[in-house]
Amino acid sequence: MRRILSILLLSVVLAAVSPPAATAAIGDRNEIPIGLDVGVMRPVGIIATIGGAAVMVPVGLFTLVTRPSEIGKPFDAIVGGPARFTWKRPLGESWGDRN
Repeated sequence: MRRILSILLLSVVLAAVSPPAATAAIGDRNEIPIGLDVGVMRPVGIIATIGGAAVMVPVGLFTLVTRPSEIGKPFDAIVGGPARFTWKRPLGESWGDRN
């Protein structure tokens, strides 16, 4: 049962990120199907945000010891980027569309 579930999950992920699904162009904007965005991309963004917060603890300590004025740089890259990707980006909009 576990093997079947793993194969099914892998096929869904591979089908979801296939080039036709990922490159549906409308005008000059690339859009992601909303089902793919809600079902795959947002959960991955939440996991990346939580993982980034966990990684930020030791990185933040080292940054505070060596360069306290630059604490925002690693925070933005490790936690801020995934958080913006997950919660601020409109549904269906590709992250590459942001300038």
